[in-house]
Amino acid sequence: MIAAAVHGIVAQRLVRQVCSDCAQPHEPDAHQLAWLQAYVGAERAAGIEFQIGAGCTYCNLSGYRGRVAIYELLEIDRAQADAIRRNDLIAFATAARARPGYASLTHSALDLAAKGVTTLAEVIGVTSGLDESDAPADHAAPASQSEPELTDALLSGRAS
Repeated sequence: MIAAAVHGIVAQRLVRQVCSDCAQPHEPDAHQLAWLQAYVGAERAAGIEFQIGAGCTYCNLSGYRGRVAIYELLEIDRAQADAIRRNDLIAFATAARARPGYASLTHSALDLAAKGVTTLAEVIGVTSGLDESDAPADHAAPASQSEPELTDALLSGRAS
């Protein structure tokens, strides 16, 4: 019934925008660089230039002025609908990530950071805790539960 009714899924978050009046280049610290390399690889991470707001009267000395949305959009196709009918969450997630043009919330946010719209610190803060297949290893599920057990526990609200 759900598979027939759902045509698409949208996830969104807001990130703060760097103030355009006080923006300046910024080099990520060691922790930010390690997080970034885990998502995009060392080679690509080295080529990205980030911005940060120094703080001015226009942004009330915060370095940020305004917000912008990050989002991921997933249109349900036949393979995903079949996975929903079978209650196969792994097949659903695999089919979703394999779709052409699919971009996760984290990658959407990283694209904005690479363009200087927001900061890397804001990206990490807003997207931390999201369950994505390309997440760093330290965000993995606890080893004490198998994947099906963990899924059942999360759905029933008794995850450890």
